[in-house]
Amino acid sequence: MAQRLSMVVQWETKSETKFKKQYKHLDSQIKQRINQAIQELENSENPANLGVYKPDMQIFAYNVGKYRIIYNVDYEHNKIIFHRVCDHKSVYNKD
Repeated sequence: MAQRLSMVVQWETKSETKFKKQYKHLDSQIKQRINQAIQELENSENPANLGVYKPDMQIFAYNVGKYRIIYNVDYEHNKIIFHRVCDHKSVYNKD
């Protein structure tokens, strides 16, 4: 019987300053849910498949309840880059 090989990709993460600042202000329960979502992204075969692609901004949005994690995937360096994390209404606003 032939064995099926699965490719496991080790994803590194990078959190931009904006993400860190927004994360710091989140409630502890939300932080816990965000951490679980980040682990899911890190452990996925392809993190892009877990988010919704926003072509106008060229980013992915991962939904965590009413919150969104905004990120990109750098396939060349096996890295997930986190840009923003906040509620759905304000996540796409530029400030």
